[in-house]
Amino acid sequence: MEQQRKSSKQEHNGSKSESLHHRIEPNMKNPPLDFFIFSGEPSGDVIGGHLVKALQASAPELSIEGVTGPEMRACNIPSWMPMENFKVMGFTDVFLALPRLIKAFCSIRDSILERKPKVVILIDYPGFNLRLAKSLRKRGFKGKIVQYVCPSIWVHGAHRKTTLVNTLDLLLCIFPFEPKLFSDSKLDARYVGHPILTAISQHARSQNWLESHHLSENKKLIALFPGSRFSEIKGNLPVMLDVCTQLANSDDIYSFALSVANEHTRELLESIVKEKGWEEQITLVSSKEKFGLMEHAYAALACCGTVTLELAMHEIPTVVSYPVSWINAQFVRFIIRPQVPFYCSVNIVAKKEIYREHMYRDLTVESIFKSFSDLLKEENYNKCKNDCKLILDSFGIKLGSHEAAKALCEVVHEEV
Repeated sequence: MEQQRKSSKQEHNGSKSESLHHRIEPNMKNPPLDFFIFSGEPSGDVIGGHLVKALQASAPELSIEGVTGPEMRACNIPSWMPMENFKVMGFTDVFLALPRLIKAFCSIRDSILERKPKVVILIDYPGFNLRLAKSLRKRGFKGKIVQYVCPSIWVHGAHRKTTLVNTLDLLLCIFPFEPKLFSDSKLDARYVGHPILTAISQHARSQNWLESHHLSENKKLIALFPGSRFSEIKGNLPVMLDVCTQLANSDDIYSFALSVANEHTRELLESIVKEKGWEEQITLVSSKEKFGLMEHAYAALACCGTVTLELAMHEIPTVVSYPVSWINAQFVRFIIRPQVPFYCSVNIVAKKEIYREHMYRDLTVESIFKSFSDLLKEENYNKCKNDCKLILDSFGIKLGSHEAAKALCEVVHEEV
């Protein structure tokens, strides 16, 4: 009977770990915790996965638990609740999910206060994370709080910087210019390297990649990265394919490949490709082979996002497009542009235009084809490649996860 009760209790606890309202109850079965780690979105989960592996390798004796996605769960750490509970897209989704997100917020905060981990690691997801950090401090949390990935304070202004300085013990930055933004404050801000550097360093180059994808070695491969969201794909891909049509008509030296960022968007991608009559002329490449595509690409058309930085680190000359609504275009024009003249991270890091940007009314076949044609001219092409190399050099040789793990191991042993 006692064994039955224990089994029932374990099953109950197992189901609760996947529940939104799960709360860690402090008892003898919950030993002192070194690290609590939180990720609220897939990109953060990837960063978290690399970080947990690095921590487990360098300090296997330290305990780690958290709110996790598939990458962190693969590291076999106890999960307080699944990251998928925080998946929302767009203002409407956020509004409808607000009661659920508030309950999750309170559950995580209260569990942290009860378990008292030595270090709370918050990855990216700044809107949620900064509120959580402030709430923990307000309720007397004495442990260390670390934010991994600096919020874009050069866009969002001084109020966010003030919150970071007043609530954090350590800020792990992924862009080399970010620590300087905090040089006038007490906050310990360290550049640890970009997670992309870790991902690229772990990628094994395939020698017969072109052949395995039925692409000719004698043609210059143009890679298309239309985005991962449905709205991005609908706004980008038709224009990109029309640009490629003009390019193919002007010269027979090019081949074409299309990156499938998420498998759930494949059907949309295929329907647009079919509608434009490109079924026989373009090769679809899965997200797992994204770096293989970049390694063999001659040039690219890409949606604004992390992929542009990945392309720069592969030294691929690129033209960037970003489909936005009229409202968002006005926001960029009047709020962001006065503070930051670019929206592509490559140009922001370089403090100059390396990748030509096209947005809203400028996102047309004619304007992008002109930019791309100009880019493919030998002098412009070589200059863009050289500028990309300078970007890569500016990031140094630091591999984000290993440097971050080293910093966290220092912090966890500091006295509170």
